[in-house]
Amino acid sequence: MKRRSLLQASAAGVSVPLAGCLNLVDSRRGGDGRLVPLEDLETPPLDDGCGPAAYPLSALLSRERGRHSRDPCFDGATTALAVENERDGPVDAAVTVTTSSGSTVLERSYRLSAQERRLESNVLDGNETHTATVTIDGESTTASWDGPSCYRHGLAILPEGLAIGYVEPDGGIGDTQYDCYAGDDTVLFLSNDGLARTVAVEVVDDCHGETADRTLEVGAGERARIDGVLEAGGRFTVRIDVAGDRTASFTLSAVCRGVEVRIDEDGTVEARYWEGESLTGGE
Repeated sequence: MKRRSLLQASAAGVSVPLAGCLNLVDSRRGGDGRLVPLEDLETPPLDDGCGPAAYPLSALLSRERGRHSRDPCFDGATTALAVENERDGPVDAAVTVTTSSGSTVLERSYRLSAQERRLESNVLDGNETHTATVTIDGESTTASWDGPSCYRHGLAILPEGLAIGYVEPDGGIGDTQYDCYAGDDTVLFLSNDGLARTVAVEVVDDCHGETADRTLEVGAGERARIDGVLEAGGRFTVRIDVAGDRTASFTLSAVCRGVEVRIDEDGTVEARYWEGESLTGGE
């Protein structure tokens, strides 16, 4: 799913730009970039009922390292890096990430439009401390995370500088492999227990006003997978139209693993979260 138009991160003028090369807890060590302390960031208000998928990345950053503050990740654990441009215009950014053992695990050049987020999956070592250098318009900012973590790591490019931190998962135990994070794509499964049918699916993002439409030919006993219409941590209204039979609608909030929609032999539509909780629906 394309990155939706997100809210601006922190109010302009709230954060105090700091020159230097810092990690999340160290004092200034010199350099020519600007690191914005997490304490200086404000969490923007959300419309009633909207979930964390509507937040910009900077609003999700924290110093909480999860289980790694007590125990290491399992051997070989890898985690992801999210990079988001929270400026009003496009940004060309070069990002290099190295580990405490001296390995370079990521070198990327990005052309990021306003509010665009990129996700690099399985690039960081869950048992290493990482340092990132971000270069924009010839100015570099270098910062290190506090320590190893199984959680996703985040880099937010703000109007006033760079913010880094960890992102706690919306679901899962923080073991990197089966966690879900706000804003990630999640799946809608459509199972047809009856005869072959034409099924129209409309998904409305209630927080951003965007609509996705799909029309599928689903054979008897078949199961279809629909990607790119739902995000974890969002709020959506889903409408199902079984051609020549019935319609149903239901509201999703805080979706994590996905949603299963089942059409039985007489055309009745039932839906439940992938975790098993049933959804109220039917028209």
